[in-house]
Amino acid sequence: SGRGGAVSILLAQALSPTPALAQSSAPPSVRAGRVAGPMRLDGVPDEPAWLTVDSITELRQREPTEGGQPSQRTVVRLLAGDDGLWVAFWCYDTEPGRIIHAQLRRDADLDGDDWVGIVLDPQRDRRTGFAFQVNANGAMADAEVMGGEDANGDWDGVWDARARINSDGWTAELYIPWQTLRYRRDGEGWGLNVAR
Repeated sequence: SGRGGAVSILLAQALSPTPALAQSSAPPSVRAGRVAGPMRLDGVPDEPAWLTVDSITELRQREPTEGGQPSQRTVVRLLAGDDGLWVAFWCYDTEPGRIIHAQLRRDADLDGDDWVGIVLDPQRDRRTGFAFQVNANGAMADAEVMGGEDANGDWDGVWDARARINSDGWTAELYIPWQTLRYRRDGEGWGLNVAR
């Protein structure tokens, strides 16, 4: 995040796992729930469906301490709808008045802001995928991952996001239509990485 990398979250199914996570015998996994009822993309994940799905909460720092405990709590949940994937972030912050949210335009460099992101690896090849970021203002950035560390920042996928600052920190909702992604239909599951 903009305040010295307060939290960076990695899952072992990520495109480029940290050495500590890569050594684990079984990577962590999460199951996306199904959308049940209407959903609003407003940055406030308060629909009942969000309460029925698995949460990603076992998060680790990448900076400033590789593998360290996060300084702030983050919760991530996923919902699959008929038309796309919904992702929600709850970014708790003990000092919400210090949340940095300067950028307003699409594809701006969000590194100076508090932001969250998800990298999806639908092919599960740990080399290609799609990255989606949003800051606390709701400014969006995306890229197509091509071959591990290479990313095409000129790629503009069709997706949307909203964010909202509140007294506990901030929340964000992302909606990514299925047609934006290339994926296998064999039900094998996807790799992913989330970051704050």
